[in-house]
Amino acid sequence: MKTKHGTICSMPKERFGYFGWPTVTKTPSGKLFVGASGLRLGHVCPWGKTVIFSSDDEAQSWSPPRVINDTPLDDRDCGILSIDDNKILITWFSRDCCMLPNRFADITDNIQKARQYWASLHGEQALEDADRICQPIDVYEAAVKRWRASWCRMSRDGGSNWGDFIRTPVNSPHGPNILNENEIIYMGKQWDVDPNDQRSGGIQVYKSNNNIIQWEYLGDIPLPEDTLNYNFYEPYVVKLKSGKLLGVIRYQYFGLGATKSQTNIKLPEFTEQQKELFRNEKYHDPGLFITESNDNGKTWTMAKPLPNATGVPGHLLEHSSGAVICCFSYREKPYGIRCIISYDGGQTWSSDYIIRDDGVSIDLGYPSSVELADGRILTVYYQQVNPGEKCSLLYSIWKVPDL
Repeated sequence: MKTKHGTICSMPKERFGYFGWPTVTKTPSGKLFVGASGLRLGHVCPWGKTVIFSSDDEAQSWSPPRVINDTPLDDRDCGILSIDDNKILITWFSRDCCMLPNRFADITDNIQKARQYWASLHGEQALEDADRICQPIDVYEAAVKRWRASWCRMSRDGGSNWGDFIRTPVNSPHGPNILNENEIIYMGKQWDVDPNDQRSGGIQVYKSNNNIIQWEYLGDIPLPEDTLNYNFYEPYVVKLKSGKLLGVIRYQYFGLGATKSQTNIKLPEFTEQQKELFRNEKYHDPGLFITESNDNGKTWTMAKPLPNATGVPGHLLEHSSGAVICCFSYREKPYGIRCIISYDGGQTWSSDYIIRDDGVSIDLGYPSSVELADGRILTVYYQQVNPGEKCSLLYSIWKVPDL
């Protein structure tokens, strides 16, 4: 793919210069917003914040990062959706990242090994700083009870001011999408199934009025019986001009067969049969599954593998030409960002196109896209620019290939 690459924000040598998991949206008047988790120490740390950027010139220049959320926990991912020129919705989740022995025991069988690994990435001082956040422990426990959740907030003045924190029943990195002129739709992973294992729930769909956010359950996505809910997460949904809804879901089985450095991670007590379902070799790991609805989200087809998509997670966009674009992170060498395209409403898909293949490591991706005024696509993602640096927020501009 012939592309033009650019930078939204890069602070690669700053201690809190890590940015990741972005989403881009465009207002009806053409203003661009990007939301991300940023000003953090690394991929996992207690200092994550929700930040936003804006551009009034179609990505030629970007504002500095502005902090929207900074709870006592790690504020991760960020979906952002322009409802109109004034109303903008952000979504994210806040997670407990404390590694004190009496807090971390639910996560690993070898606390000291985990702490040493974290210190090797960020330094002993960072570990000491992180420990101080968790003390006194009763205060920290109260903060976890208050803030560990999936959230959304709305701005009604174009991003200047933001309203109350509203809990959401599901979570997904890129958040909800437009259902109709009065409603939004959110396909996500069930949130409060098990506080210690957020991957155990299913994939559900909710909707809300786009003025007063009150989530209403629509339905569950049927998942294949020859695998487990544990492997499905980070979905996204788009409504096509035809009225059909398309949903794409990440499929990946972390854990079983993990490398030696990961064997201390605790997993659910799977039965032998569940272990066989967990690692079903007929499905590509990692990969994407697709589902559709023709009744505004009440019922959905059985999720099935999306051909030619060997990266995760996915993001869907319908182009003005009618082409449906699915972008995803490609975390096998050469690392980068890729997409597949459907010209028939999601029935068939192209081979993968390479948007970028100069990634430094697997810590990259989570692309999302919007269409610019001239029909080109702006795709936003995160990755390291050079080895050893903190991850930056980058973009690529490209043209949809002709059929």
